[in-house]
Amino acid sequence: MALVTIRPKYPRMLPGAELRGLAVALSEIDPTLDVVIDDSPVEHRVCVAFHEVIVIVGPWIAGPVVTTLVHVVIGWAKQRFAEKKHKRPKQVTLYGADNRILARVKVDPDAPPSIWTSDK
Repeated sequence: MALVTIRPKYPRMLPGAELRGLAVALSEIDPTLDVVIDDSPVEHRVCVAFHEVIVIVGPWIAGPVVTTLVHVVIGWAKQRFAEKKHKRPKQVTLYGADNRILARVKVDPDAPPSIWTSDK
């Protein structure tokens, strides 16, 4: 099984229970994926975060899978905007092998998604 880890940057602000929808959506891409949510507490200073920041790590992620993952993330973020009163922007970074950034996605409720990929 290929491992995919979803890690919120601020687990207190975005607990694992709120990431289950994203985990399910990612596992539907390929039933052989083992999607894990790592919301273990991290040591950091208290701060005000204007975005819900999420990291997705999968050493096997490459090529057309990146595009599929980006579309899944955008769909998940839009669904969260529809369900929540506070519409905090979502920022997701996809990491592949060697901790290389493959894509960054920022989804704001009032603007089209901003997508950066390493092939640009």
